[in-house]
Amino acid sequence: MLTGRVDNFANSHLTGWAYNKEAPGEHVIVRVNFGTQIVATGVANILRPDLPKSGIGAGDHAFRIELPSNITSVNGLMVIAQSQKHGEIALPIATNDERTLDALFNSFTKRYDSALILLKQDMDDVKTRMEDHGSPGSHVETPDLPDDLAQRLIRLENRMESAEVFFVRIDEMMRQLVVEKKKRRKRFLGIF
Repeated sequence: MLTGRVDNFANSHLTGWAYNKEAPGEHVIVRVNFGTQIVATGVANILRPDLPKSGIGAGDHAFRIELPSNITSVNGLMVIAQSQKHGEIALPIATNDERTLDALFNSFTKRYDSALILLKQDMDDVKTRMEDHGSPGSHVETPDLPDDLAQRLIRLENRMESAEVFFVRIDEMMRQLVVEKKKRRKRFLGIF
């Protein structure tokens, strides 16, 4: 099954990703049409670190395609992902709302990851101090723990609770976007 998305169009370059779930090692061909004319092609073979986290193969399924200078927007473009064995699909082009949501999500993820890294460093430091002061069960005095460690753990717990709420909100927003997109498509096709 082919999947993917056009994430952005800026500086005459179209970026996104395309992936064949049935052939994870395949690098999908991406064709850009303007009306009936093919204006550019490329291959989805660029490594992007966020893709494996989202279950998109080994991460080397992004693309960056330069478009002719006379194309100044995505209006009128059709972007096609093509597999040699599994056909082709039109890739959705991210809306401004989806790009904004992606930016917010990426910003939050970076802050969350930073907080986890700091906690790990603090915990590793405490573990090292404990190991330096003897084995468990010995009568050696335990090392002093950082005064604000308890406060740090409380702040991290609060952040994790906020993260859960944030993820639930994102999930609900994504569901609403999908429902709205289906409604618009049905109206466009005259189904309802």
